[in-house]
Amino acid sequence: MHDEKREILNMLSTGDISVDEAIRLMEALEDGERNEERKSEGRKQQGVHDAVHSIKETLSGVGPLVGRIVGEIGTEFQKDRNFPGENEAEELPPLEHEDNRFPIEEGDRLYIRNDKEEGPGGGDLLIESSEGEFCLFDNSETKNFRLLRSSSGPVIRWSGGRLKVTVPATVAELFAYALGGDLVIRDLDCPVRAKSMGGDLRLVRLKRKFKAKTAGGNIRLVLGPDSLEEGTARTMGGNIRVEVLEGTPRTETEAVTMGGAILVEDEFGETRKGHNFGKQKVSVMLGDNGSGSSLKVKTMGGNIEIRRARDES
Repeated sequence: MHDEKREILNMLSTGDISVDEAIRLMEALEDGERNEERKSEGRKQQGVHDAVHSIKETLSGVGPLVGRIVGEIGTEFQKDRNFPGENEAEELPPLEHEDNRFPIEEGDRLYIRNDKEEGPGGGDLLIESSEGEFCLFDNSETKNFRLLRSSSGPVIRWSGGRLKVTVPATVAELFAYALGGDLVIRDLDCPVRAKSMGGDLRLVRLKRKFKAKTAGGNIRLVLGPDSLEEGTARTMGGNIRVEVLEGTPRTETEAVTMGGAILVEDEFGETRKGHNFGKQKVSVMLGDNGSGSSLKVKTMGGNIEIRRARDES
């Protein structure tokens, strides 16, 4: 349990969660630890098979427990220092656009954020690559859509409904945050920071460095022939799946789970099955040719699966 508590403190120090959120997560983990201690007394009189079953039963509740707590605190989605306009004293001017598109100037970062949970699917965000120097957007299903301009680049905010944005390679860096919805990013050729609270993340064939975090959701990574400089993905209360397409460059990969299992296809390495509240760690080399890429994935209360991709979506 020390590893899980250390991870919560790390998320608190980096601003991913608030003090109140950290306290509630700590309490959830301590409840799980007390349940395990009570069950361990009963296991003393059990055979090996029954003992293993009892442990697995306890572990199976860790992920949903964390996910439930995260879901309860979702409306307290932590503000991010990297996002323009978080300071209430900072009022961003509107950005003019024509035909649902706007230009990207040299050095511009792009910021996209869903502000408010509006029920299932309410904050879904799809981001794909585009040619040229313009961002295009489809906000026909959104609520309270706003396009603003900060000193470091354009800012898109909305508070419900599905949003689609296409992003050119001229963007210096993308920040994409979603609350209460799923986030899908495909084929981008710029650095990416993606964060979701209560939704799933799917990152497909990203070509540059990325950082992905979610609380209460799953992460799916699809590595392709043009991937990858460096990537990190973390989730609390969810699972991570890494899929490797043919032609993916060789990628040094580290997978860590606390309270879960790591499942690896035979061609990539070994499988580790979770057997207690401690940490499981596997290092494998993915891909077919080249070198120099790295990937780190970590989950608390979830499983990690590493396999050959079945499709490219």
